[in-house]
Parts: sequence; C-alpha cells; structure tokens
Amino acid sequence: MTRRYTHLIAASIFIAACSASISAQSETVDERRAKAEQGDARAQYTLGFMYAYGVGVPEDDAEAVRWYRLAADQGDASAQYTLGLRYGTGIGVPQDDAEAVRWFRQAADQGLAPAQFSLGVAYGSGEGVPQDEAEAVRWFRLAADQGHDLAQNNLEIGRAHV
Repeated sequence: MTRRYTHLIAASIFIAACSASISAQSETVDERRAKAEQGDARAQYTLGFMYAYGVGVPEDDAEAVRWYRLAADQGDASAQYTLGLRYGTGIGVPQDDAEAVRWFRQAADQGLAPAQFSLGVAYGSGEGVPQDEAEAVRWFRLAADQGHDLAQNNLEIGRAHV
C-alpha cells in the first residue's frame, strides 16, 4: 500500500502543515503539551504532527503515533485519517492495510473526504479489504461530492483504481 498512498501523504502533509503551523505559532510546545495531556484532542493531533515533522520538537514517529492515537480514540477525524495513512505506509507503526482501512473508515464515516477517497482506493485495489468496484465508486462519489479532486477524476475516467 505504500506506493498507493504517496500522493495522499503529500497532500495531508501540506494541509496538516498549514493548520498546525498556524495553530502552533500562537502557543509554545509546553502549552500545547499541557493541553494535550489534559485530553484536548486538537492539541493531541497537533502535537502528533509536531513530532511527525520535527516542528519545535525532535522528529519522533513513535511519539507522533502516540499523540495521533490519543486524539483518534476521542473521535478526531483528522487523527483517525492520519493513523490510517501511517498504517498504510508503515511510518511509526508496522505496515497493516486492514488497520489502515479501519482508521480510514472511522474518519470517512464522519464525512472526511480524504478518508472517503482512501477507502475508495482500498476497495478499488483490494488492499486491506476485498476488492469491490461498486464500494470503491460509492466512496469516491462521497468524496467527490465534497469537491475532492482525485475522487472526481476517478469517477470521470470511470476507474475505481488509483
């Protein structure tokens, strides 16, 4: 699944970098960590990002996953999606397509378009789930209806694969 998620990782890094850098600028790492330790899911997600990319802290994939998981367990869709990417690529965790799909589904069920697209990719390729073209199209359509360009492209060219 690693090669299939390269474009997703690039897009998610850009989006996360924009939101996390804006958010992180207004708080110190210690202030962010204090909020995260008190259970603030958004602070946990942002702290995970900071560890993933070495923003104000040493880069540490295992620590990033720990903070992402805390936020994901509280229902943070962005953290769930990010954990899916991590499992899909094996960054900071053992590579596991089925676990990637599990996290993508949680975020997709909350309406997160990139997660819906990722489920479409999984069903289209049969990675982590049985291959199912109709299910791939269903997830692509949900993402496309929210303006997700890659999902729209897949539907326009009539492909359920990426």
